[in-house]
Amino acid sequence: MLISWLRSFYKRLVRREIDQQIRHLEMLVQSGQWIKADEVGHEILRAAPLSHEAMSTLAYGYQQQGRLAEAASMAMKAVNLNDKQWLSNFIAGVALKGLDRKPEAYDYLRRALNINPGNADTEREFLAVECSVAGIDAAFESFIRLHPESKSTASVMPVLSVQDWAMTVGGGPLLNVCEIETIPYVPPRVWGQAASEERLFSSGNKPYVTDITDACIYSRCTFVQTADGYLLNDLAGHPKYGSFASFLGQPPVIFYQDNKVLLNADGYQKQEIAGGIWMAGLASNSFGHWFPEFLPKLEFLMQHPDFDSLPIIVDEGMPPTHLEYLQRIVKNEIIVLPLNTSFMCRRLLVAPSPTYYPVHLQPHTIPQHEIGALSPRALRFLQNKVGSDISGSPKKRIFLGRRNMQWRLLLNEEEIIGALGNLGFENVYIEDLNLQQQIDLFSSAEWIVAPNGSSLLNLIYASPSVKILILAQPFLYNWGNFQGPMEELGYKPYFICGEQSKLTDKHSNYSVSLPKILAALTEMGLKEAVE
Repeated sequence: MLISWLRSFYKRLVRREIDQQIRHLEMLVQSGQWIKADEVGHEILRAAPLSHEAMSTLAYGYQQQGRLAEAASMAMKAVNLNDKQWLSNFIAGVALKGLDRKPEAYDYLRRALNINPGNADTEREFLAVECSVAGIDAAFESFIRLHPESKSTASVMPVLSVQDWAMTVGGGPLLNVCEIETIPYVPPRVWGQAASEERLFSSGNKPYVTDITDACIYSRCTFVQTADGYLLNDLAGHPKYGSFASFLGQPPVIFYQDNKVLLNADGYQKQEIAGGIWMAGLASNSFGHWFPEFLPKLEFLMQHPDFDSLPIIVDEGMPPTHLEYLQRIVKNEIIVLPLNTSFMCRRLLVAPSPTYYPVHLQPHTIPQHEIGALSPRALRFLQNKVGSDISGSPKKRIFLGRRNMQWRLLLNEEEIIGALGNLGFENVYIEDLNLQQQIDLFSSAEWIVAPNGSSLLNLIYASPSVKILILAQPFLYNWGNFQGPMEELGYKPYFICGEQSKLTDKHSNYSVSLPKILAALTEMGLKEAVE
């Protein structure tokens, strides 16, 4: 009896210790401490090779890092040990989907959905895979089975670009307003690397304005629903890259596949308005989209003969500076589209963004210079309409702090602020300033040091003589779409690369060596920066 009790006690003790280690592993994964998590996870598996909880947690960490093959392998091992655990089935499905092994992903996600039928993430991933494996109609049937209350509000509708609808289906008149723009891509100038002479060019979108009768729009959504049963979206209808567009984060869009959308209007309060100019849509509240994607539409829309007589429709929750931009450029009334609301517009003016500017993309092969390129024409338009004349000789040295942002944080920002403060740099958080203060700040700047972010779009309000050093991750993604247009306007941005914590994610945190920053500033002509 004593020996039996001792064995039982030992097993409970070991189990308790392993449970504590698993909780520690979960904490490491949640905080993104990937290297340590890997060490702890494999320590647990050496002590308890059949711990499906440790395997699932490790698999989740791998999936978050983009290590999809490892995530799928580890999660499938966990499922083999316990096929009733939601997380391991879910991670296996998501990772296999990312590896384009969709029939396998379908089986795991279906099991995950059966285990946890109320989980929205699982449902979304399952339906997306079912779209690919069985088609959108089959996925629609699954959606209705899961949500029978939506039978009268959900439907599958074909998607077209605005121009295709206007020209082939017999939509509203199409006003051609400008020529298609050719946009230069120049690889970023990186300190410590030889300058590349590569030059690439992309074509902007064809500018137009169209007048749609009886159009329905939804809050924070990039689709326009027409009276004849179409959904209009220029991203989805892009002739080369439409199939790569993803429409995550738009509540009425359940999924998109093969130029069709399952849209569910359940829960939307319907309102009717006489007319308006469409300036709402996904990410309109983000400056990184409002500035290059939405505001440039005004250059096209203002050429419509009825522009001045119609109100501008914007989403609820727009930052004050976004509305200041509108009021600086135009004098139209502004109508707010509340969250979870749809407007039936008896008349709606629509214009495109200047370039292919997706918020989310599926796995793709799109060249970097074709994604989210800035439009030099739009930059000049905003310079002229919003900026102030630069008088005198700019003297300020500014550092644009980023610690208040949600992602892409500069991990050693405080160290950099301290060192640059000794060189006369003023630390500024751009989100604390109104529009005029932001313009004044940039127009007075002789030197700018800044982590990469959308605040750098304000560079167009600075003197072309400004010296700017951008702190960035080692992978510069599509920053050549910033470099090229800015150089066309006479600016010469200079980048310095650091180290980031998650190599596959352009929004991950990173750090940049202070000695490297000081050396770069010295080379750029700031003599006081010599250590």
